[in-house]
Amino acid sequence: MAVVDSRFERLLTHLDSKFEQIDKRFEQIDARFEQIDKRFEQIDKRFEQIDQRFEQVDARFEQVDARFDRIELRLTNVETGLRYANVQIESLWGQTKRLAESIALVDEKLERFRLETSASFDEQRVFNAMLVQRIEAM
Repeated sequence: MAVVDSRFERLLTHLDSKFEQIDKRFEQIDARFEQIDKRFEQIDKRFEQIDQRFEQVDARFEQVDARFDRIELRLTNVETGLRYANVQIESLWGQTKRLAESIALVDEKLERFRLETSASFDEQRVFNAMLVQRIEAM
């Protein structure tokens, strides 16, 4: 029995040393997992910072989009105003052309009237001169 006991003791010692090795290995693995956990915490913090930055960028894009919408509305209003102004200018151009034509016609009529009136005055002067001569001859 002493042989069995000594073999059993050696077996237990050997198993105890193996278990100690396994325990040390588990401690090493636990330490490694703690390092990995710390790294994941750092990565999580970095992702939170990145998320905050993306939120800031998204907010800025929303501001820029709103600004572009306002600019687009203003440009649409300018285009509408420009179209209206072009229509008004075309209308004024047409009216100005008709007015110029009317002025030219009135100018022609005035010139004819002046010539006719001048001729009438000339005839009247000649007639008056003839009357004055007849009166003086009497």
